Amino acid sequence: MSRDCLLRLGAMRFGVVLSLVLGVGVLGSCAPAGGVLPERIELGELSAFAPVSLRISPLTRLEPGLDGRPELALYFELQDRWGHGTKAPGVAQIQLYRVGGVSQGLATLADRWEADLTDPDQNSVLFDVTGMYRVPLAGLPGWLSSRADGTGGYERVRIRVFFRTVGPGGETIDLRDTFEKDF
Repeated sequence: MSRDCLLRLGAMRFGVVLSLVLGVGVLGSCAPAGGVLPERIELGELSAFAPVSLRISPLTRLEPGLDGRPELALYFELQDRWGHGTKAPGVAQIQLYRVGGVSQGLATLADRWEADLTDPDQNSVLFDVTGMYRVPLAGLPGWLSSRADGTGGYERVRIRVFFRTVGPGGETIDLRDTFEKDF
């Protein structure tokens, strides 16, 4: 160890908090120079953070759209293999079902939407401060639109999201989740 490093390590005697702060800084500065950063990062290393699961959030709700008409604000998150939220390019297909009606427990497909998240700018616009994607779904069926303004009765809704993206290793994968809520 160099004389310079020994002198800096000796400065740690001036208080517990100060010594911890200096110790981290001093020990870090005594590392050998060069060779720390890799010359190149391989795509395979980056794809380790690709999504492996999708979860529709209970934050999903009815709210007024920019034009004043009701929208269903769909919130969903992608998670990597460590369970951390992540972003990814892909295409989402959203399906809206009305639960009940003819037979309790059965669901009828009411509408579907697609969200193209392959464009980085559009992907970023739909990525909310919550760390989730927020996809506004407009043109809701009348029975759900009337619920937004309080005139309709409560309806059980089932939402399915299918998300096609690039997974770990660069292969195409399909992620999905189903969520039910009374609106």
